[in-house]
Amino acid sequence: MNATGNTSKNGGRRLNRIKIFSKVCRFLIGVYAGLSCLLILACWFGWVAILPGSTKITFSEHQTYTAPFIIPAPVLALATVKYGLVMFCALVLYRLLGLYGQGKYFTAKNITYIRFLGYYVVVDWIVNFLLESEAHYRTIIFTQAVTGLVIIFIAWIMDEGRKIKEEQELTV
Repeated sequence: MNATGNTSKNGGRRLNRIKIFSKVCRFLIGVYAGLSCLLILACWFGWVAILPGSTKITFSEHQTYTAPFIIPAPVLALATVKYGLVMFCALVLYRLLGLYGQGKYFTAKNITYIRFLGYYVVVDWIVNFLLESEAHYRTIIFTQAVTGLVIIFIAWIMDEGRKIKEEQELTV
């Protein structure tokens, strides 16, 4: 046995682990998305009354409610936007993990999905700020915004690396 044979065998095991993990994560994302949609419908239509009395609905650090009918309309609208963004993020992650499950790791689509995740983090930061403003807490913490910008920057670097690799493959 040579080193190349062992490496490809180990590499195959690693790729199988990635594929299995991607499938498990995709399943969990699907379950999460379904339950989140039910929660949003419950808030909009007042179905949360069937939950135990100690249940609380939290949209941000200072936006916690015990019943859906006491949620102010602006907060409910922002919360719907927030959870719409979460569903969008879940869809992007679902598709990204699907590509990983197919063995596609550094494609243009992957980079686009990663960039969308960075945009999601930045926009979620803005929505959280607006939610906190509704509760009269206007403290600005830039950690989440910076994290989103770093994700976008990493996606840009990955895209440049992908382009360089494609140019090298075309060079004779």
